[in-house]
Amino acid sequence: GSEASAAAGAAGEAFTERRYELGLGIARGFAGDTRCGLAARGSYEPDYQSVFGSLRCQIELAQRSTTLGLSLALGHDRLSNAGARDELAQATPIEGTLRSALMSASLSQIISPVALFSLTYDLIYLEGTLANPYRQVPVGGGQGQLLPERVPSSRLRHALFASARGFVPRTRSTWVVGYRFYTDDWALAAHTPEL
Repeated sequence: GSEASAAAGAAGEAFTERRYELGLGIARGFAGDTRCGLAARGSYEPDYQSVFGSLRCQIELAQRSTTLGLSLALGHDRLSNAGARDELAQATPIEGTLRSALMSASLSQIISPVALFSLTYDLIYLEGTLANPYRQVPVGGGQGQLLPERVPSSRLRHALFASARGFVPRTRSTWVVGYRFYTDDWALAAHTPEL
């Protein structure tokens, strides 16, 4: 299910919704160590329909010890609060569209026969209905009214993720160290270490 669907039920109320999804992809190698692929995906729910397409290319250099990758993707979603179960939401139908564009660049480097370093930068632009169509916000204190959530209609996201992993033959184990930094034009910043 989608985020929109996940919020459709009232607190504690169970509900069922079916999602239908179809995806296709093709990849092909070219001269040298270059490989490109195309992928497309469509999904349908009563309150969320999505179409998404992507192109990814990667090239291996230095006897395949270095891999550079670039991905581009576009998406178009239609969403609504058609699954609303409370009277207020049913009386206030919400419909909208969401367009998304993604660019992702990556570097993977073999450091030794048992160690690997990688770096990925993601740039994501979203435009359209970014609010959850089911989320309502209390306005006016304890006895105030509930209004649909309102957020800006565009969002630019940046994320940088660096990681290193290595295999320890003596213990037959793998260690992973990572760090992700995220920021966007909604003044949000996040630091996520991983060990």
